[in-house]
Amino acid sequence: ANTFVAGFIGSPAMNFFDARVTDEGTAVELPGEVKLTLPQKVTVQDGGQAVIAGIRPEHIDLAAEAPNGLGIIVDQSEILGADTLVHGHLVGTNVPLTLRLTDVQQIARQTKLHLAVAPGKIHLFDPQNRRRICAW
Repeated sequence: ANTFVAGFIGSPAMNFFDARVTDEGTAVELPGEVKLTLPQKVTVQDGGQAVIAGIRPEHIDLAAEAPNGLGIIVDQSEILGADTLVHGHLVGTNVPLTLRLTDVQQIARQTKLHLAVAPGKIHLFDPQNRRRICAW
């Protein structure tokens, strides 16, 4: 319903980004010139709309390449038995990002990883009242 609940539920917590829905309403732009496609068009104000984009760590996957620019520089990885948590920051920014990978993954610090997020796994929140605008 809002960023408090979205950030409270789940471990690790949801990743939040100051973002903007494109003028066309078909994608969301994250810091670092990352543009993620939305599953359906969102009605936006003139000139796009500022939003908070939320992505759960388990909804981020490794990719062979990241044509949309989504990537992470690894700061630390934690092997948790069946899963590996990767903590880092978006490429070209200081914006933190955490992802949860299945299985044991040996990932060194400063490694650059290309990432993918399914369009239906992106949540949008209003930056003023922090309530959910839409989720698919």
